Amino acid sequence: MNKFEIPKTLGLTLKPWRESYNLTQDEVAETWNLTQPAISKMEQAEEKGERTFFLIEEPEGYWRCMEVSEIHAGKFSWL
Repeated sequence: MNKFEIPKTLGLTLKPWRESYNLTQDEVAETWNLTQPAISKMEQAEEKGERTFFLIEEPEGYWRCMEVSEIHAGKFSWL
């Protein structure tokens, strides 16, 4: 039985995702109809541990940015 392989983009937060695709804050802001300072503030909030944004790839190259908070965490010893 093979372990499920997680794509490198699954679970990336905003800045690592942006950097893995060589995108600038301006490019992300323009695509999402935000300002560059808004993207910068989102990244700064992540660095401080105040907020977490995950990027989820959807069909046809569409990316969804979701703010998340941890509800539960645990280790499954059999995985």
